[in-house]
Amino acid sequence: MKRKKKNLPEIESEPIDALSYEEMKLLHIEHEKSEDRSQLPPHDQSDKAKLFRFVKKNKIVTVAAIVILLSLVAGVIFGAYWLISLWVNRPNTSDFTVELGEEEPFTVPYDEMVRDGVLYVDLRKLAPFADLIVSGSPEQMQFTAKTGTFLSFENESEIARINGKRVEMLVPEFRGDKEISAKAFITAEACYVPYYFLKNTVSDGLQFRFNNETNTLSFRRTFTGEVDEEDQPIASTVLFFTNQYKILPEEGEVIYEYSYLIDIEPYLESITAENLLLANKQNPLGPDFKPALEQITVKTASNRILYLNADAAKALEAMVKEMNEAGVTDVMVTSAYRKYDRQKELWEQYCREEKAKHPDWTTEQIEAEVLTYSAYPGTSEHQTGLCVDFMTSTMTALNNSFEKTKAFSWLVDNAHRFGFILRYDKDKVDVTGYSYESWHYRFVGRAVATEIYEQDICLEEYLAGNS
Repeated sequence: MKRKKKNLPEIESEPIDALSYEEMKLLHIEHEKSEDRSQLPPHDQSDKAKLFRFVKKNKIVTVAAIVILLSLVAGVIFGAYWLISLWVNRPNTSDFTVELGEEEPFTVPYDEMVRDGVLYVDLRKLAPFADLIVSGSPEQMQFTAKTGTFLSFENESEIARINGKRVEMLVPEFRGDKEISAKAFITAEACYVPYYFLKNTVSDGLQFRFNNETNTLSFRRTFTGEVDEEDQPIASTVLFFTNQYKILPEEGEVIYEYSYLIDIEPYLESITAENLLLANKQNPLGPDFKPALEQITVKTASNRILYLNADAAKALEAMVKEMNEAGVTDVMVTSAYRKYDRQKELWEQYCREEKAKHPDWTTEQIEAEVLTYSAYPGTSEHQTGLCVDFMTSTMTALNNSFEKTKAFSWLVDNAHRFGFILRYDKDKVDVTGYSYESWHYRFVGRAVATEIYEQDICLEEYLAGNS
């Protein structure tokens, strides 16, 4: 059956103009330039491509992620640097090596060298190398150089003495930037003192070096530039000085009342200075010990020129002036500083005299007898420059007739006010090892002299801590 064709409405349209030749040519050229879609690669579905497309679509999220990542990386780097710094700068707690010139180095445990945040050194171990004379006890110890300058310490005290002047031992904190007060620690075998305190008090004779990476302390002697008879370089003598430290007032001065007829002010610094150098049979000074000396100004026997330690000389001048002011004018000094060679001459002379008296005695017997009244060379207290022998015009020889004079009576009651003590008392022969010498007075400083006077003890007992 034939289907009838529907009659569709006619659509009116404008006639289409045909393309011109030039337009057709341009269209053809553009077609040739267009990309052949059939030759394009398939759409990239790799993770990298997806990431790039994600970044392009989510820029803010991407920037935030990058910032977080960089922060984490920076934190890891900083943490690693901090840990490395701690490792590199960690405290070196290894044992210390101590070098004394060309001698064999020795090791000291860390805990002995570093105490309460302070670096220490055993001055007793250093003393022979530095030519220091050691005297005292575990309670109080003194180290004296050949110049006569000295350091003294009390056990577990922050106060030391430099040439008799009291100072506080303020030192830099070990591996720190603070200044702290330090103590001395003394035993029968050792005397640990702050390293930097010792270094600051030495102006000549020693060089100090400390390597904090290896914990090595090095001490070297300095030299004068001259040589001895054997063509060996001569070492400089150690010199202690107070320039780095403030001098403190004397402790306990108010306990005792002192009155004087003279103006004591010009002499006060000297008579209150302290010097506890011990020279006896057990503590020799050696042939080359020579203190710094000053000529004494008081009257001497036969107008001799005599010398003493500077403080002792000044204190002696004050004491004799006071004695004269009190009406005691018949007194003079017959002996003061005596060098080693002179003591040797006296010793040999006394030995000859005893040999003449006792021709059958052995050398040992003769020397034992001489030792009761004279010192073996190097052990004489006169070599310290701290003592004097007195006599009067009525005496023909130096002997115990001095105890019958007004000068002796005055000295017994007053010498301590000027820092002097009767050195060899008749009741202390067993302790001092020497016979009674009423004429022999020794300078120790006013505070110590007063304590010795009040307690009726001798220097050895004072240094041993006995009362």
